[in-house]
Amino acid sequence: MLRAELLKLNRSPVWVITILTPLIAVAIGTYTALHISANTPLSWESLTAMTLRAHIYYVYPIGIASLSAAILAMEINGPNWTFIRTSSQTFIQLVAAKLFVVILLCLNIQGLLIVGIISVGKLLFHFEGILDLNVLNIAVLMLFNSLPLVIFQLWLSFWFTNPFNPIVLCTFGCALSYWIQEIPSSYPIRFIIPQSLISESIPAQYNTSIDIVSHIQNNILLVLISIILFTVFFILYILTSPLKDHLNRR
Repeated sequence: MLRAELLKLNRSPVWVITILTPLIAVAIGTYTALHISANTPLSWESLTAMTLRAHIYYVYPIGIASLSAAILAMEINGPNWTFIRTSSQTFIQLVAAKLFVVILLCLNIQGLLIVGIISVGKLLFHFEGILDLNVLNIAVLMLFNSLPLVIFQLWLSFWFTNPFNPIVLCTFGCALSYWIQEIPSSYPIRFIIPQSLISESIPAQYNTSIDIVSHIQNNILLVLISIILFTVFFILYILTSPLKDHLNRR
């Protein structure tokens, strides 16, 4: 089934979402960097910081929600959905294949984001030197931290008939996550909201001198606990009878 899912990607519109997601983040980051350039000289640091913030708070989570909804819409609206939803083995294989495909697309998003930042920095702003290599570490950490949201959005996409409902709920979660980030005493609460896990991928004050390894070490335990809990809970919930019964009634 995984091979079939990968073949479907060749003719799937999800590549449009995969390309647009980092492009939108880079566009917002570039616009914001230009806006603040009157007071602060433009640099790799400012461009990267503005782009990453746009990416983690809204663009990337909504991109994940859109990918999950689009990928599952192909199955739910397809002719084989009745067979899939009534076959336990096929259903489990489908969930695993869809999860792998979304993670693969998220990896592409992270790669395109880095390429976009480098392209804007070199071609538009003519920055000297190279992009801070910490961005590579942040991109990997961001992909890792997004696993609970991927699973959560796939679950929502299985649950709702309308593919726009999971995207709307994700947008609300992004707003809630951003609001919580502004409350200093909310640190433990951030790790129970999937969108907040992604925002923990970069320090509050990102700059090229930041020790990203120390930042990861300070948060890795709570992030790992959250990822394990979200992953186990939602995988079990997807494979249990309440959701299967709901799907069978659709």
